[in-house]
Amino acid sequence: MSNNQKNQPPTGTNLKQAAQKLAEGKTTKRQTLFKVLAIVTAILFLLLIIATVFVNTKKRRGEEKTLPVPTRTISPPARAKPTHPVYAEDPIILEIEEKVRAMDQELIFADLEEAKLVPPILDLDINFEQ
Repeated sequence: MSNNQKNQPPTGTNLKQAAQKLAEGKTTKRQTLFKVLAIVTAILFLLLIIATVFVNTKKRRGEEKTLPVPTRTISPPARAKPTHPVYAEDPIILEIEEKVRAMDQELIFADLEEAKLVPPILDLDINFEQ
C-alpha cells in the first residue's frame, strides 16, 4: 500500500487538477462549438449573397417581357328580358325597347372629344334702341 500512496499525489491537489481539466474541457468545447457555428453562419451568408447575385444576373440576361397594352372593347348591351310576361309581346313596348337600344348604341359610339366639339357661333351684336 505504501507504493500506491507514493505514486498518488495528495487528494486535495488531485481534485483541483481534475476540476481545472474539467473547466478547460468545457471552455474548449464551447470555443469549438462557437467556431463551428460562426463558420456555418458565414457559409450560409455567402451562399445567400451568391444566390441573390445569380438570380439578378439571370433576370438581366432574360428577355424583358412587355405587358400587353389594354384595349378598349365595347360590348353591345345585353338584351334584357321583360320582367312581366304581359308586356313581352306588346308591340309598343318592343318599339320603345328598340328605340332605347338604338340610342344606347349611339351614345356608346358617340365621339365626345373636345377638339371635335365646336360651340355654335353666337351673334352678340345686341342693340337695345328701339
